[in-house]
This record gives sequence, structure tokens and C-alpha cells, in this order.
Amino acid sequence: MIAFSQIKTHTSDYKIKEMFSFIKDYNTDHPQLKDSDLRPFPLAKPVKNACELLNQYNDNNIKIVESLHNQDIYLNADTYTEQYLGLEFRDCKRLRFFVSNSFLSKDFLFLVSLTDSDVEIFLEQHESNDDEKSIAKQKIEKLFIVKKSSKLNIYEWNSADLSVYEEVTAHVCDASEFHYHQSCIAGEGSKNTKRQEVIHWDENTISSQSIKFVGKGDSEFDNIGRIYIHPKAQKVDSSYVCKAWLKSDSCHFKARPDLEIYADDVKAEHGVAVGVDQKEEEFFLQSRGLSKGFSKELLEKSFLSENWPLEMFNKNHAKWMLKG
Repeated sequence: MIAFSQIKTHTSDYKIKEMFSFIKDYNTDHPQLKDSDLRPFPLAKPVKNACELLNQYNDNNIKIVESLHNQDIYLNADTYTEQYLGLEFRDCKRLRFFVSNSFLSKDFLFLVSLTDSDVEIFLEQHESNDDEKSIAKQKIEKLFIVKKSSKLNIYEWNSADLSVYEEVTAHVCDASEFHYHQSCIAGEGSKNTKRQEVIHWDENTISSQSIKFVGKGDSEFDNIGRIYIHPKAQKVDSSYVCKAWLKSDSCHFKARPDLEIYADDVKAEHGVAVGVDQKEEEFFLQSRGLSKGFSKELLEKSFLSENWPLEMFNKNHAKWMLKG
């Protein structure tokens, strides 16, 4: 694993606002989409004021990573002082990008664009101190553009008991794939609001949104997963699934799929499921000699393992282990 600071990147005159110029080409083809001013949520109805950070950094440059293959890259967000990070991967294959602490303790814009690339991004937030918990809810915006037969997998883990308002937008074009997996373990006093929107601009694009929430104490989790399919985007395969495991009677969980489809030859699925504490399963594991704490941890791991690769649980690396 190599540090992000050691990666050769170059910064050109390519501005953040130029990355979104392609939207205008699509919007002119559809009268309902004429109001396009490069907003990260150009179409979403339930989301307001989502463009503040993007407008602030419209004229900023982005870092370009080219022709990097079979590498694991690591960035510690605690040491990153900027309020935005903009990256474009070009011709990068089998690349894994690990970001610890995920900027959740401050307002932040995280922007990633892929062109002819295959990238996995792991975002994790394990720890939070009392100062972070006392801060008002932070606003995080994550914007992804996936073009030219690219594939982007996002794996996000949050067990920090922070209160975060997060907006995730993905623009999927040119027979590309976007897959978003989030695992959230929320403790006492944690209030999380998350909005995702995946916009399919072209045919033969694929996307999935998988959200899993484990609620403890009086934690709250509010989620909207949106799928927009442009009239040009025939033969799209898209899904949204949100599952919650409520381990306390005081937990609050809300999830809402929101589909807006203008093409007639597509596959779009959505589903929400909620379960309560698994007393019988815990008793079964304890009757086989496992401790109460380890039984609870094992059940949490099994529930979240679909959204967080199992190898990350098993690695002997403190930053990527589920802390019991």
C-alpha cells in the first residue's frame, strides 16, 4: 500500500465546473431537463441547497491520475487540510483507493471522475472524539462521474457515532457501472441523513445502491435513494436496497426509494427491509460457547458483510477492522 502523496498526479487547467459540462448536452434533448446549471443534484426534487460547496469550488483545479494499475493507495483524511478533494482517474485498472476518517468531521466536497478505468474506493470512519460529537451536523457532498466503459465501486463504513448530512450523486454514462455500498453503525445520539441519486445518461449502464444500518440507543437514520433514467438510457439495470437492524426500541429509521424513469426498456428495482434485535441468534451462538460480546459482533459482521468486503474484516490492519 502506498501513500497518496507518493502518487504522481498532474494538475492542469481542467476545472471542476468543466467536468459537468456534459450534462448540458443531455438536457437539451429533454424539455424537463432544461434547467441545468451544473448542480450536483440537477434533477432531484427532495434535495435543496445541494450546490453550495460545488459552487464554491467551481473554478478549482483537480488532480489527474493516469495509467496506474494494480495499486493500493492510502490517504489519511486527518492530515488533509483542504475542504475539497477532486480526482480524475484516466486509464487506471484494478486500482484501490483507501481513505481513512472520510472527512466526516468537517464540511467537505469529494469529487471523483473515471474515464476508461476500474477503481474501488473505500471510505471509513471508525473513531470520533467528544469534540467531534459536539459539533453541529456536518455536510458532506460526494460527486462521482463514471464514463467510457468505466467501473466504480464505493464501499463506505461509518461507526463513529457522528451526526452527518450527506449527499451522494453519481452520473453514469457510456456503458459504465456504478455500485455504492454503505454500512453504518450508529450509537447513542447519532443522527444521520443521507441522500443518494444515481443518474443514468446512456444506454447499457448499470448501478446499484445498497445501504445497511445498525441502530443502537436513540440513533436516527434517514435515507432517500433516487434513480433517474434519461430517455436515451435504454437497457439500464439499476437497483436500490436499504436494510436496517434496529437493536433498540428508541431507534428511528426512515428509507424512501424515489424512481424517475423516462425510458421504456429498463430494469429498476427497489426494496426496504427492517428487522429487530436477534435474541434467538445470539442465544444460539452463546450456547455454542461464544461470549455475548463476540456473538453480537459476529452477527453485526455477517449482516454488514455484503456491503463491506469480508477480507477487510479479516485483515490484520487496525484501521480496517471492526472494533468490538
